[in-house]
Amino acid sequence: MSVPTLELRRGSPACRLRLWSVVAFVGAVVACSRSDQRTPALDEPRAHEVEVSAATFLMGCNPARDDACSLESEPSGTVAVARFFLDRTEVSQGAYAACVAAGACTPPPPSCAGTWTATPREDALPMTCVDHADAARFCAWRGGRLPSEAEWERAARGVDGRTYPWGDDKPDCVRAAIASCGTVPMPVGARAAGASPVGALDMGGNVSEWTSTPTGDDPRYLVVKDYGLDWWHMRSSMRLPVQLGYRESGLGFRCARSPRG
Repeated sequence: MSVPTLELRRGSPACRLRLWSVVAFVGAVVACSRSDQRTPALDEPRAHEVEVSAATFLMGCNPARDDACSLESEPSGTVAVARFFLDRTEVSQGAYAACVAAGACTPPPPSCAGTWTATPREDALPMTCVDHADAARFCAWRGGRLPSEAEWERAARGVDGRTYPWGDDKPDCVRAAIASCGTVPMPVGARAAGASPVGALDMGGNVSEWTSTPTGDDPRYLVVKDYGLDWWHMRSSMRLPVQLGYRESGLGFRCARSPRG
């Protein structure tokens, strides 16, 4: 005696039920496959970033530890900063070249090309001769932004009110890339001994860095940090007003990023 078979007609309720079951199964397999290949969560630091925890810290000059600070130019006060991520080093020429190749960034003008036009170009050197718009454009391309002055200083000096990223001792050639020690700029991250409390490098020495914070009431001027001419300018509390469109061979940047779920 043969076993009867059930033939499902196209459009019948049973056929539709089976079809939806197959679609759901395939969808689950695809979703699982994608989850295995997804990029790291956006609320975790990327390979080139350090994590900076939320904290309240003393921003500005700290007379208790810095006998050279000026309360007039470096006003002191307690500031709260939310958790964020920051580039471990200054943006390199190689990273910026990738943005140029993608059509999202423009090379510096010939009038201020710095080491950009060297042949061959040293990709490990910090990117300089960029104005504020260039720096902000690069950070946006990489999914971030320029750090605020408070964020920059929080990452540079931690929460204990230190004068420099490494403590209160004046800069030397082991901790910082400074002109008196030889060729400047140096490749990004070359002075590991000068790391900040969060592990960021070059926040004392090498090149100065843009922030997103206006110096005062005039929005045409933003705060630049780590103007590494000498020990006095390299103090983490030091702030210099620089015009938005300014470029020079000693002015670079790094990017910050806010965590997202």
